[in-house]
Amino acid sequence: MAVRFVGFVATLALILAFGTPVAQSSIPKLETSSGGWEYQEEEHLPYYFGEAPTDLEREISQLKIKALELWPNTYAGFWKIDGDPSRGIFAAFTADAQEKVDRLAEGFSKPELLRPVTHRYSNVELGSLLDEVVDKRDLARDGKLDLPGVDRNRMDVRVDEVNNRVDVIAPHPTEGTVSYFAESFPQYSRDTLRVVEGPIMEPEACINRTQCGYVLRSGLETVNNYNGCSTAFAVTKTDADVPSQLLSAAHCGNPSGSSVGDPVYHGSNPYTTGDRYGWVRGETQLGVLDVERHSVQNGFYTIPRIYGNLTNQQMPVYYVASYAGTMQGDPDCKAGVTTGLTCGTVTSVNFAPSYVANSANFISTNTCSDPGDSGAGHFWGTMALGVHSGGAGTGCGAFFSHIQYAEIFMGLTVNKLPIP
Repeated sequence: MAVRFVGFVATLALILAFGTPVAQSSIPKLETSSGGWEYQEEEHLPYYFGEAPTDLEREISQLKIKALELWPNTYAGFWKIDGDPSRGIFAAFTADAQEKVDRLAEGFSKPELLRPVTHRYSNVELGSLLDEVVDKRDLARDGKLDLPGVDRNRMDVRVDEVNNRVDVIAPHPTEGTVSYFAESFPQYSRDTLRVVEGPIMEPEACINRTQCGYVLRSGLETVNNYNGCSTAFAVTKTDADVPSQLLSAAHCGNPSGSSVGDPVYHGSNPYTTGDRYGWVRGETQLGVLDVERHSVQNGFYTIPRIYGNLTNQQMPVYYVASYAGTMQGDPDCKAGVTTGLTCGTVTSVNFAPSYVANSANFISTNTCSDPGDSGAGHFWGTMALGVHSGGAGTGCGAFFSHIQYAEIFMGLTVNKLPIP
């Protein structure tokens, strides 16, 4: 049975109107986000690029964790706007929001930044709703249910923390789709459970990259017998016969079955013994993960660094993010084979991609990505965030498995450099 997660959430509200075969449709359309950016010149980098989270930002993350621990049943969200805490730190609850914010303000260095918000539904309630919608999607994928207007039963689901709602995203939904979900969940209004027209996230695995010798790190090319993808963070699995390992995305491998035992390569002559750095030793594409781990041997070794671009080839990893401390509006960057170094912000901390069964708690962003970026490490300055899974296909949009879940459920530890 897959592990299910209820509760934690987010999405910086990206949604508005597209049609159906009806002349004028009330179905909203997923907006094209302009929040992501692609690397060009160093002076164009956002303020948070290359920087570890500040003391204030770490303090904010701890406030979110505190709110979750103190009021798990009334907690409804925690967010920033475009990654900038000076524009306000919003804390939402279903009851006594001002009283709870006053308590959070005690001992907080910037209490004037806190903004109380009252929402109708808690994150537990919206997380449960997301799980129920994902259950119906998975039944449809197994041929046990028909979802009207959902092509091949493929749809993404996410919780929008700012607007206190769950969005069902499909490429061409109809009024029948809207009616189906309204009838299936009559306890929720159409503003709380929304059907939205937009592209669904796709796995990205098809393009190769250049070599980096024998020194492996996040952001490089990895090739298997099926696809070319990107590498994520160097890890250690102490109970493995080869403890030194490297992460990538599970969907990059055998599309028809397990990839465990398959060789993986990096270098100028893929598929040759000399460029084989190891084998797939484990994979999970279920629930909260789309991650696989590779052994690193045959003269190759790993370093806890990120290949960002030609001028940032050894970006250090000093920290590992916690899922509970990750929030909507947080900065996000990724370095992958296809689009290289791109950055944006977190748009949801409870995203459910259509091609992962029982999916929940993926992190979606407006960071730009394309096929081939799958497996790349997502990071915030010097802090590891997760493993890239997929993107919008066109324009900016990406999502990833959170790194803490990879550590917990795959029994590994992300390698880090000593903090200077």
